[in-house]
Amino acid sequence: IIKDEYLKLKGWEGDRKRRKAVDNAFTTVIGVIGDTAPNSVSRLDVHELVKTLLDSGLKTASVKRRLAVIRAAINYVSRMQEAQLDNPFANFDIPNLFEDSNERQDFTQGQLALVREKLRTANKYNEVDGIIGLLVDTGMRVSEVVGLQSNDIVLDTEIPHLRLHRNTIRRLKTKNSQRLIPLVGASLLAARKLAENTTGAYLIPRYIDEARGELKNDNASSAINKRLKGWLGDDAPTAHSFRHTISTRLRNVGCPKDIREELGGWAKSISDRY
Repeated sequence: IIKDEYLKLKGWEGDRKRRKAVDNAFTTVIGVIGDTAPNSVSRLDVHELVKTLLDSGLKTASVKRRLAVIRAAINYVSRMQEAQLDNPFANFDIPNLFEDSNERQDFTQGQLALVREKLRTANKYNEVDGIIGLLVDTGMRVSEVVGLQSNDIVLDTEIPHLRLHRNTIRRLKTKNSQRLIPLVGASLLAARKLAENTTGAYLIPRYIDEARGELKNDNASSAINKRLKGWLGDDAPTAHSFRHTISTRLRNVGCPKDIREELGGWAKSISDRY
Protein backbone atom coordinates (compact mmCIF):
# COMPACT_ATOMS: atom_id res chain seq x y z
CA ILE A 1 0.00 0.00 0.00
CA ILE A 2 2.80 2.41 0.90
CA LYS A 3 4.56 1.76 -2.42
CA ASP A 4 1.49 2.28 -4.58
CA GLU A 5 0.43 5.38 -2.68
CA TYR A 6 3.96 6.81 -2.89
CA LEU A 7 4.09 6.35 -6.66
CA LYS A 8 0.61 7.84 -7.02
CA LEU A 9 1.25 10.87 -4.83
CA LYS A 10 4.58 11.54 -6.52
CA GLY A 11 3.05 11.19 -9.98
CA TRP A 12 5.58 8.51 -10.92
CA GLU A 13 3.19 5.75 -12.01
CA GLY A 14 4.09 6.34 -15.65
CA ASP A 15 7.78 7.02 -15.00
CA ARG A 16 9.40 3.71 -15.88
CA LYS A 17 12.83 4.45 -14.41
CA ARG A 18 11.61 5.81 -11.07
CA ARG A 19 8.97 3.14 -10.73
CA LYS A 20 11.58 0.45 -11.30
CA ALA A 21 13.80 1.88 -8.53
CA VAL A 22 10.86 1.95 -6.10
CA ASP A 23 9.73 -1.55 -7.10
CA ASN A 24 13.25 -2.94 -6.60
CA ALA A 25 13.52 -1.38 -3.15
CA PHE A 26 10.16 -2.70 -1.92
CA THR A 27 10.71 -6.14 -3.48
CA THR A 28 14.07 -6.41 -1.70
CA VAL A 29 12.68 -5.44 1.70
CA ILE A 30 9.42 -7.42 1.45
CA GLY A 31 11.39 -10.48 0.37
CA VAL A 32 13.12 -10.49 3.75
CA ILE A 33 10.67 -9.08 6.31
CA GLY A 34 7.38 -9.70 4.52
CA ASP A 35 4.61 -7.35 3.38
CA THR A 36 3.82 -5.71 6.67
CA ALA A 37 2.88 -2.29 8.04
CA PRO A 38 5.71 0.09 9.02
CA ASN A 39 4.41 0.29 12.60
CA SER A 40 4.97 -3.44 13.02
CA VAL A 41 8.64 -3.25 11.97
CA SER A 42 11.17 -2.55 14.72
CA ARG A 43 14.60 -0.99 14.41
CA LEU A 44 16.03 -4.38 15.37
CA ASP A 45 14.14 -5.84 12.38
CA VAL A 46 15.82 -3.26 10.13
CA HIS A 47 19.19 -4.10 11.68
CA GLU A 48 18.63 -7.78 10.89
CA LEU A 49 17.40 -6.86 7.41
CA VAL A 50 20.65 -5.02 6.68
CA LYS A 51 22.68 -8.00 7.89
CA THR A 52 20.65 -10.42 5.77
CA LEU A 53 21.00 -8.31 2.63
CA LEU A 54 24.76 -7.93 3.12
CA ASP A 55 25.13 -11.67 3.76
CA SER A 56 23.27 -12.32 0.50
CA GLY A 57 26.02 -10.49 -1.38
CA LEU A 58 24.35 -7.12 -1.92
CA LYS A 59 26.83 -4.24 -1.82
CA THR A 60 26.59 -1.76 1.06
CA ALA A 61 25.84 1.10 -1.36
CA SER A 62 22.95 -0.89 -2.87
CA VAL A 63 21.52 -1.66 0.58
CA LYS A 64 21.75 2.02 1.53
CA ARG A 65 20.08 3.13 -1.69
CA ARG A 66 17.16 0.71 -1.42
CA LEU A 67 16.49 1.35 2.25
CA ALA A 68 16.63 5.08 1.58
CA VAL A 69 13.79 4.64 -0.94
CA ILE A 70 11.69 2.86 1.70
CA ARG A 71 12.43 5.57 4.24
CA ALA A 72 11.50 8.32 1.79
CA ALA A 73 8.26 6.55 0.79
CA ILE A 74 7.09 6.11 4.40
CA ASN A 75 7.96 9.71 5.27
CA TYR A 76 6.24 11.14 2.20
CA VAL A 77 3.03 9.11 2.49
CA SER A 78 2.86 9.79 6.22
CA ARG A 79 3.23 13.54 5.68
CA MET A 80 0.77 13.76 2.79
CA GLN A 81 -1.91 11.73 4.56
CA GLU A 82 -1.22 13.39 7.90
CA ALA A 83 -0.86 9.93 9.40
CA GLN A 84 1.25 8.97 12.40
CA LEU A 85 3.48 6.33 10.85
CA ASP A 86 6.57 5.44 12.81
CA ASN A 87 9.50 5.06 10.42
CA PRO A 88 11.88 2.33 11.54
CA PHE A 89 14.02 3.01 8.45
CA ALA A 90 15.07 6.44 9.72
CA ASN A 91 18.75 6.68 10.66
CA PHE A 92 19.56 3.08 9.81
CA ASP A 93 23.19 2.00 10.11
CA ILE A 94 25.14 0.01 7.53
CA PRO A 95 28.46 -1.42 8.77
CA ASN A 96 31.54 -0.61 6.67
CA LEU A 97 29.56 1.51 4.26
CA PHE A 98 31.25 1.86 0.81
CA GLU A 99 34.29 -0.16 1.92
CA ASP A 100 33.22 -2.98 -0.42
CA SER A 101 32.88 -0.76 -3.46
CA ASN A 102 35.04 -1.41 -6.49
CA GLU A 103 37.15 1.58 -7.46
CA ARG A 104 36.44 2.63 -11.00
CA GLN A 105 39.48 2.52 -13.23
CA ASP A 106 40.72 5.75 -14.81
CA PHE A 107 41.89 5.76 -18.41
CA THR A 108 45.67 5.94 -18.70
CA GLN A 109 47.28 8.57 -20.90
CA GLY A 110 48.14 5.82 -23.38
CA GLN A 111 44.57 4.58 -23.50
CA LEU A 112 43.22 8.10 -24.02
CA ALA A 113 45.71 8.66 -26.81
CA LEU A 114 44.60 5.45 -28.52
CA VAL A 115 40.92 6.36 -28.16
CA ARG A 116 41.59 9.78 -29.69
CA GLU A 117 43.46 8.17 -32.57
CA LYS A 118 40.64 5.71 -33.24
CA LEU A 119 38.12 8.55 -33.28
CA ARG A 120 40.29 10.71 -35.53
CA THR A 121 40.97 8.00 -38.13
CA ALA A 122 37.49 6.42 -38.25
CA ASN A 123 36.50 5.69 -41.85
CA LYS A 124 32.96 6.95 -41.47
CA TYR A 125 30.68 8.70 -39.03
CA ASN A 126 28.79 6.67 -36.44
CA GLU A 127 26.85 7.71 -33.36
CA VAL A 128 28.69 5.44 -30.90
CA ASP A 129 32.02 7.09 -31.74
CA GLY A 130 30.25 10.45 -31.48
CA ILE A 131 29.13 9.70 -27.93
CA ILE A 132 32.61 8.47 -26.97
CA GLY A 133 34.13 11.65 -28.40
CA LEU A 134 31.80 13.82 -26.31
CA LEU A 135 32.60 11.81 -23.18
CA VAL A 136 36.39 12.06 -23.55
CA ASP A 137 36.84 15.77 -22.80
CA THR A 138 33.61 16.82 -21.07
CA GLY A 139 33.11 14.49 -18.09
CA MET A 140 29.43 14.12 -18.98
CA ARG A 141 27.27 11.17 -17.97
CA VAL A 142 26.19 8.86 -20.79
CA SER A 143 22.55 9.80 -20.19
CA GLU A 144 23.45 13.49 -20.44
CA VAL A 145 25.07 12.96 -23.83
CA VAL A 146 22.33 10.71 -25.19
CA GLY A 147 19.63 13.20 -24.22
CA LEU A 148 21.24 16.19 -25.96
CA GLN A 149 19.10 18.13 -28.39
CA SER A 150 20.55 19.53 -31.60
CA ASN A 151 20.28 23.13 -30.42
CA ASP A 152 22.20 22.33 -27.23
CA ILE A 153 25.43 22.55 -29.24
CA VAL A 154 26.75 26.08 -29.67
CA LEU A 155 29.67 26.11 -32.11
CA ASP A 156 29.51 29.56 -33.75
CA THR A 157 30.97 31.44 -30.79
CA GLU A 158 34.34 32.36 -29.29
CA ILE A 159 34.17 29.40 -26.89
CA PRO A 160 32.24 26.45 -28.39
CA HIS A 161 30.15 24.79 -25.71
CA LEU A 162 27.19 22.61 -24.78
CA ARG A 163 24.13 23.81 -22.92
CA LEU A 164 23.10 20.99 -20.64
CA HIS A 165 19.60 21.32 -19.23
CA ARG A 166 16.54 19.24 -18.53
CA ASN A 167 14.24 18.40 -21.43
CA THR A 168 11.12 16.32 -22.02
CA ILE A 169 13.12 13.12 -22.57
CA ARG A 170 15.99 13.47 -20.14
CA ARG A 171 15.90 14.49 -16.50
CA LEU A 172 19.10 15.63 -14.82
CA LYS A 173 20.50 13.82 -11.81
CA THR A 174 20.76 16.89 -9.55
CA LYS A 175 20.19 20.63 -9.77
CA ASN A 176 23.98 20.98 -10.14
CA SER A 177 23.80 18.97 -13.35
CA GLN A 178 22.44 21.92 -15.37
CA ARG A 179 25.52 23.66 -16.73
CA LEU A 180 27.51 25.02 -19.67
CA ILE A 181 30.35 22.76 -20.80
CA PRO A 182 33.21 24.07 -22.99
CA LEU A 183 34.05 21.90 -25.98
CA VAL A 184 37.72 21.10 -26.61
CA GLY A 185 39.79 18.33 -28.17
CA ALA A 186 37.97 15.12 -29.08
CA SER A 187 34.70 16.46 -27.71
CA LEU A 188 34.76 19.51 -29.99
CA LEU A 189 35.45 17.32 -33.03
CA ALA A 190 32.67 14.93 -32.04
CA ALA A 191 30.20 17.78 -31.53
CA ARG A 192 30.96 19.10 -35.01
CA LYS A 193 30.47 15.68 -36.62
CA LEU A 194 27.25 15.03 -34.75
CA ALA A 195 25.89 18.45 -35.65
CA GLU A 196 26.73 17.90 -39.32
CA ASN A 197 24.95 14.54 -39.43
CA THR A 198 21.83 15.35 -37.44
CA THR A 199 18.71 16.98 -38.87
CA GLY A 200 16.15 16.19 -36.16
CA ALA A 201 15.46 17.64 -32.74
CA TYR A 202 17.80 15.25 -30.93
CA LEU A 203 21.52 15.03 -31.50
CA ILE A 204 21.69 11.23 -31.21
CA PRO A 205 18.25 9.92 -32.22
CA ARG A 206 19.44 6.31 -32.29
CA TYR A 207 19.16 6.18 -28.51
CA ILE A 208 15.94 8.15 -28.12
CA ASP A 209 12.51 6.52 -27.82
CA GLU A 210 10.27 9.52 -28.38
CA ALA A 211 7.08 7.43 -28.39
CA ARG A 212 7.74 6.31 -24.81
CA GLY A 213 9.53 9.48 -23.78
CA GLU A 214 12.64 7.57 -22.73
CA LEU A 215 16.37 7.43 -23.27
CA LYS A 216 18.02 4.17 -24.24
CA ASN A 217 21.19 5.06 -22.37
CA ASP A 218 21.74 1.47 -21.14
CA ASN A 219 21.91 0.40 -24.79
CA ALA A 220 24.32 3.25 -25.48
CA SER A 221 26.54 2.29 -22.54
CA SER A 222 26.68 -1.33 -23.72
CA ALA A 223 27.64 -0.26 -27.24
CA ILE A 224 30.32 2.09 -25.92
CA ASN A 225 31.81 -0.52 -23.59
CA LYS A 226 31.90 -3.04 -26.44
CA ARG A 227 33.70 -0.53 -28.66
CA LEU A 228 36.21 0.32 -25.91
CA LYS A 229 37.00 -3.37 -25.34
CA GLY A 230 37.56 -3.76 -29.06
CA TRP A 231 40.04 -0.90 -29.00
CA LEU A 232 41.73 -1.38 -25.61
CA GLY A 233 41.19 -5.04 -24.69
CA ASP A 234 38.96 -6.85 -22.20
CA ASP A 235 40.30 -4.87 -19.22
CA ALA A 236 39.31 -1.53 -20.76
CA PRO A 237 37.69 1.05 -18.44
CA THR A 238 33.96 1.58 -18.91
CA ALA A 239 32.03 4.47 -20.42
CA HIS A 240 31.51 6.00 -16.98
CA SER A 241 35.26 5.97 -16.39
CA PHE A 242 35.62 8.97 -18.70
CA ARG A 243 33.79 10.95 -16.02
CA HIS A 244 36.15 9.85 -13.27
CA THR A 245 39.15 10.43 -15.50
CA ILE A 246 38.22 14.02 -16.35
CA SER A 247 38.06 14.84 -12.63
CA THR A 248 41.55 13.35 -12.17
CA ARG A 249 42.87 15.25 -15.19
CA LEU A 250 41.47 18.55 -13.95
CA ARG A 251 42.84 18.00 -10.47
CA ASN A 252 46.28 17.07 -11.83
CA VAL A 253 46.58 20.38 -13.68
CA GLY A 254 45.63 22.37 -10.59
CA CYS A 255 42.07 23.21 -11.59
CA PRO A 256 40.31 24.65 -8.49
CA LYS A 257 37.74 22.42 -6.84
CA ASP A 258 34.78 24.75 -7.43
CA ILE A 259 35.50 24.86 -11.17
CA ARG A 260 35.92 21.06 -11.31
CA GLU A 261 32.54 20.65 -9.66
CA GLU A 262 30.95 23.21 -11.97
CA LEU A 263 32.30 21.54 -15.11
CA GLY A 264 31.28 18.07 -14.03
CA GLY A 265 27.97 19.00 -12.46
CA TRP A 266 28.97 17.20 -9.28
CA ALA A 267 27.27 17.72 -5.97
CA LYS A 268 29.54 19.33 -3.39
CA SER A 269 32.48 17.10 -2.34
CA ILE A 270 31.72 14.32 -4.87
CA SER A 271 34.76 15.21 -7.00
CA ASP A 272 36.94 14.71 -3.91
CA ARG A 273 35.87 11.07 -3.78
CA TYR A 274 36.74 10.65 -7.46
